Amino acid sequence: MRKDFVAGLVLIIFASGGGRIVAPAGAQMDAGMGATATAYADLKRIDAQVDKAVFRLTVANAPLCNELVWRIGAVLTDIRQFPPAQRELVSAAFALDGEIGVETVEPEGPAWQAGLQDGDEMLAINGRRIADALAGNSFPVVTANRVKVVQSMIDQSASGAIDIEYRRHGVEYRTRIFAKRGCASSILVSSKSSKAASADGNSILISTGLVRLADKNDDLAVVLAHELAHNILHHRARLDKAGVDRGLGRMFGKSGRMIRETEEEADRLSLYLLANAGYDMSSAPAFWLGPARHLDGGLLSDGTHPCPKCRAKLMEAEIAKIEQMPKGAIRRPADLPLDQP
Repeated sequence: MRKDFVAGLVLIIFASGGGRIVAPAGAQMDAGMGATATAYADLKRIDAQVDKAVFRLTVANAPLCNELVWRIGAVLTDIRQFPPAQRELVSAAFALDGEIGVETVEPEGPAWQAGLQDGDEMLAINGRRIADALAGNSFPVVTANRVKVVQSMIDQSASGAIDIEYRRHGVEYRTRIFAKRGCASSILVSSKSSKAASADGNSILISTGLVRLADKNDDLAVVLAHELAHNILHHRARLDKAGVDRGLGRMFGKSGRMIRETEEEADRLSLYLLANAGYDMSSAPAFWLGPARHLDGGLLSDGTHPCPKCRAKLMEAEIAKIEQMPKGAIRRPADLPLDQP
């Protein structure tokens, strides 16, 4: 996922972990946060942390999703996602060999098993040169669209066996990645100190401030599982179809009731997602009772979201149900609509 340190920008990351590449669309840092090597190194750490949880959650829960992509377990980046004046600094901080390359590789993931390393320059995918795929297109000076092209080249693979040509320290290599199927939600990382996350049906947005808040135990997975649950359950489409008000009216009447209902459903499904991915489900109620009290946006106080104690009580009841289910099989709730808006 990439981030541009330009005042007022929003940083974006596209789904990584494999099938899609974690590609940022241009993010920025809060005012006062300088574009330094240390700052970029910290963003790289956050990218890797988010990608690790995303890969684990989306791959383990693929049977619950009706839209899947190939996930390779790597974050790809394009130097052109950053302002020209910062590209030399970014290239050095990420040890990039070229313009479009590997920012981070998930240990033990498909890209890692194929031998890819941080900094490798991507040259071709399944026999097609990336330069040829980009030729003829006009891109803005600062853009994430070139990474989107690379992402689509990976998604076009029929079997998940993806042949990669790359360059490392001036020497070209070839390898084959055996990608894994995973839920299609892309990830957008906002390079801001605010502590917030949201889902729009296709993507998950999370701020670096929230990543830092959820930096202990399985807290980050708890946050991402909750937002992924919203997308799997098609909550945005359901609320749109019902004409739910997301403005001031969201706290009242039908709008308030339906939003709260989707929040409770996401809380419940998130526990199944965590369990299927091997996370400790008890981290969820503990997170909502503790660190989540510091979330921004009034999410825990405007009436559309359950109170922390209500959330924890609902989750503990659901955990008791899940613990009675057979281990080893994909666990899923029988009463939630996983395959329809």
